[in-house]
Amino acid sequence: MSKTPDTLTPEECQRLLAKLLWPNIGCESNYLILRNYSMTVLMLETGVRVGELVQLQIHDLYIAGEPCHSLCVRPDIAKLHRQRIIPLTKIARGAIDLLAHHWYSPEPADWAFRRSGYKNASKHITTRQVERIITDAALLSINRRISPHTLRHTFATRLMRITNARIVQELLGHKRLTSTQIYTHPNAQDLRMAIDSVDSLTVPSHPTPT
Repeated sequence: MSKTPDTLTPEECQRLLAKLLWPNIGCESNYLILRNYSMTVLMLETGVRVGELVQLQIHDLYIAGEPCHSLCVRPDIAKLHRQRIIPLTKIARGAIDLLAHHWYSPEPADWAFRRSGYKNASKHITTRQVERIITDAALLSINRRISPHTLRHTFATRLMRITNARIVQELLGHKRLTSTQIYTHPNAQDLRMAIDSVDSLTVPSHPTPT
């Protein structure tokens, strides 16, 4: 039996993103704050794998002075070496726009999410660094440990509620539909919603004690 994927509730997503955008850490530069926030938004809004995320280049996200309307996951960075196109939401495009002016300061850099420091400007962030950033922010904001894959699970689970498994399979870049079908399993939020809906049923009122 497949294990139900670990996902975030909408409230947990908001708390996680708020912590990244306002970390309350004086040593964090504006670039690092916007980088960490933008890449987290992108994972939540596209389901892109962390290994694909770190290899994204500026032109994958930003062309002619504005955010792209779709993210093209290039074959050379895709896990199965198959290109896929993921339409970008307004939220994702807004996060990209926040970071965009940092891509050309102090000098042009090909990588969308580069490492911190002048000497590292030509290198992209590593998957291990992304994992640490997400884990640390989650422990501080929602008091539990998650990984970047949790963000991918959250995207897929949310999408499965409004569309079919074939579309989710295409957007996630799964080779087999069976890999996508784990998102048809109800999670804790689905179970809570099901029970809460019982409140709307007409039931006899409790007798009043005499």
